Amino acid sequence: MIRILATTVRKLAALALVFAIPLALWLLLVQPLWQSYLDTQEKLAETAVRYARFKSMADQESAVRQAAAAAPGDRSKIELSGESAAIVQASLQSTLQTLVSESGVGFLSAQATPPKIEDGISYQGLQLVLSGELGAIADGLRRIEEHRPYFFVDRIELRRQGMATEDESYLPVLLDVTMDVYAAHASAPTESGQEN
Repeated sequence: MIRILATTVRKLAALALVFAIPLALWLLLVQPLWQSYLDTQEKLAETAVRYARFKSMADQESAVRQAAAAAPGDRSKIELSGESAAIVQASLQSTLQTLVSESGVGFLSAQATPPKIEDGISYQGLQLVLSGELGAIADGLRRIEEHRPYFFVDRIELRRQGMATEDESYLPVLLDVTMDVYAAHASAPTESGQEN
């Protein structure tokens, strides 16, 4: 009886060892490598969106300079016009909502940002909160930065929705995006003839 019990214990120990070795390999090697792979995919997704934005900005800079040089008196191609900052921001929000919606991006909210003045040009802006797949976000950014009059993305923050798991690695990358978008504002002349 003791021999049978000892043999059974040895068999159970061998069986436990057979299962423990692959489990240990999984926990010590495969699982950390898989998590590293998922983290790298997330960073690549963020880099792709940043690259698209920077490429669009580089293309946009030369186009802005050409438009300003071609028609120095007609600034409607490079500035939004409106009687007040509120009207400009409402126009900006409506246009941005249309642009990103056409890309399949969810437009969650928009909030006015403080106006800023750079090189004597007044800029009105909005902070947008968007949600969508990586490709749709990149397309939405492209549409924003190719729009005329020009819109400028000043700050962008990307967050992946939820945590990626092994089971979801084949699903598209969903992002929450917060960004500031500005447009040059053609100030309306006041009664004294000066711009405000």
